[in-house]
Amino acid sequence: MVYKHTAIYLGGRVVPTLINLVATAIFTRLAAPVEYSVLVLALSSAAIGSAALFQWLRMSILRYSGGEDSRDVVGTITRLYLIQGAISAAVLLLASIGCAVLGVNYLLVLVCGLMILAQSWFDYTQELQRAALQPLSYSISFASRAVLALLLGGGALYVTGSGYALVAGVGIAFIIAPLPFLKSAFGRPNFAPNPQLARSILRYGLPLAVALALNNIAVQGDRFLVAILINKTAAGLYGPAVELGRQSIFTLLQSVTLACYPLAIRALRSEGVEAAVRQMAINFEILIAVALPASAGLALLRVEIAQVMLGAEFRSVAITLFPLVAISTFLLSINTFYFIQGNQLGEKTGGQAIVAVIAAIGSIILNLLLIPQAGLLGAAVAAVLAQTLSLACSVYISRQSFPLPVPLPAIARAVGATGLMAATILLAQWVLPSGDALRFV
Repeated sequence: MVYKHTAIYLGGRVVPTLINLVATAIFTRLAAPVEYSVLVLALSSAAIGSAALFQWLRMSILRYSGGEDSRDVVGTITRLYLIQGAISAAVLLLASIGCAVLGVNYLLVLVCGLMILAQSWFDYTQELQRAALQPLSYSISFASRAVLALLLGGGALYVTGSGYALVAGVGIAFIIAPLPFLKSAFGRPNFAPNPQLARSILRYGLPLAVALALNNIAVQGDRFLVAILINKTAAGLYGPAVELGRQSIFTLLQSVTLACYPLAIRALRSEGVEAAVRQMAINFEILIAVALPASAGLALLRVEIAQVMLGAEFRSVAITLFPLVAISTFLLSINTFYFIQGNQLGEKTGGQAIVAVIAAIGSIILNLLLIPQAGLLGAAVAAVLAQTLSLACSVYISRQSFPLPVPLPAIARAVGATGLMAATILLAQWVLPSGDALRFV
């Protein structure tokens, strides 16, 4: 089952990611960096806000559903989600009005807030499909969102040239893409109040909310610091370089964990800790076999990737930053898709919150120190150092919560294979001139 579901999720994530990469190539050719910065800041806001406000509910679905009480779990969590959404919408409205009164850019605040709500809605429906082991419908809705974002966002940008119109098109895609799958995703939930279950979910989820928000600040916050410490144009240049790395490497790893992690949870619930440990060992072997060559490929092929995937104004920054982006994304992926899961399996999410606090504080301090000294390169270096710190803390704390295996033979095989791949690429780059078709193949 793990290989079957991994293959489905891989196709379901890779195809939309390729569409997203095409969208990035088109958007960066249609938009000036200052306009593209609106999308960069809106998507970063969505990642942080969705994680802080809603992602703990998604994680609770995955952790608690799958048993005989699944209808109660889905109903209770959906009630909590609707309450959270109503409160967030009210706060967004008040914040926008306040910014308008104070003369602050209320439109940017509004589109960032709406993007948070759109992202959280889409992610919630996706988590329901994942918990129900519906990889095909999950993949189709994800691909639909990518196509709609390209068409609606690209069309709005082409007609208006406005970054705000681009964000509006992308946000609408997030909202409407899951609509055909709602019935199968929600099933027949029991919405009757269940205070005991709600308390269990809150105890499990609230530390996750803190941890996930801080994790996303550590990962996404550098865009805002670049915009503040340099300018919005710099944020518009920095965002695509970082996101290309994340979309490629992170998406591949996400495809693996989408299939593998639910199997580990089911093994834990049905057979106990030893079965879950065996499943996590399989998960790690697949993760490391994908993460290492993907990261090395981004660093080695940075010139070719930048030329194909980005507009002319964005390329030089990306070529400079891609090697550092590859390293930081590799560290982030292994941490997110393996070691952090140890805290979740052990139901000790407070440890994850501690790691997140350390990572967020470290990231902010490093960015404040390095961006004024080295600009965008300083932000990329800060990301590598912050993710190294986060991974080190996570390895220590997560293994106190759950006996996560680290199979050394799997690491050795992945390192050897990646080394051979890197040597082949470097040889081709040395022998063949730049731009040669055979070298590209």
